[in-house]
Amino acid sequence: METMQPKGNDLQGLSALNNARVCRYAVMPAQAIDLDWYQADWCCDLPEACEIAETHNRVTGQPATIWRTPSGEPWAMSTIKAGEWVTPRALTYRGVRYWGHLD
Repeated sequence: METMQPKGNDLQGLSALNNARVCRYAVMPAQAIDLDWYQADWCCDLPEACEIAETHNRVTGQPATIWRTPSGEPWAMSTIKAGEWVTPRALTYRGVRYWGHLD
């Protein structure tokens, strides 16, 4: 009868999980209103997310949005449209620029 004690290779697997990379960025077409956890292209760092979004924009001609996925609610970080990045700093609400006081 086999016991439930962990074996040496099981402990190595658990150690590898502690060192696993966590994907904190997702790239989606900009027309998506919310992040689709299953259809998104997942990235572990921002440069990788930017590269995927730029490639999507260049190949399809459609805007792509990078979503930041912290441990809480995800939020749209930036969108590439026609080869230019649009960030919340450039967005407006009823004609008033967000963060306009920082320009």
